[in-house]
Amino acid sequence: MIFRIAISSLTVCASFAQAAPSRVLTTNGLGGVRIGMTKAQAEAAIGAKFGKDDGSPESKGCFVYTRADGMDSNLGYMIEKGHLTRIEVFTPKRSDMPVTTDKGIGIGSTLAQVKRAYGKALVNEPDRENESAQIKIVGQYGAIIFTMEKQRVRFFRAGAYPSVEYNEGCE
Repeated sequence: MIFRIAISSLTVCASFAQAAPSRVLTTNGLGGVRIGMTKAQAEAAIGAKFGKDDGSPESKGCFVYTRADGMDSNLGYMIEKGHLTRIEVFTPKRSDMPVTTDKGIGIGSTLAQVKRAYGKALVNEPDRENESAQIKIVGQYGAIIFTMEKQRVRFFRAGAYPSVEYNEGCE
């Protein structure tokens, strides 16, 4: 009887794991949210409307949004000229699901972990003297950029060029 309960529990856990949404950020997007989608398509993909933009567009037609319902407060969605061009990942609150890259790198990962995961794919590598630096992993249509502070990932972003390379929000 104990054996049957264990098997049933494993089946339920496996079903739940398969039903959970993808939390893996790539140069193409996050889960069902894809770089290049219109704002309306991206909202449909996340299952929520975007909230108020960050209020400070550095260029006309570019805004960074979060979800209006307050969920996933660790994610920012850059919309330029009506299309999603970049997704930003910040330190999650306890209620937020963590986001990682396909290599398992996320907020708090060490420089050594990033080097081990990406090796020769790293475009630039911070030297040990710098407290803050950026590391870029180039994909076919975009990039993932990690901002490091004290040799740990402080935040990261992925998306299409040139948006993914903007240092602070829209440029």
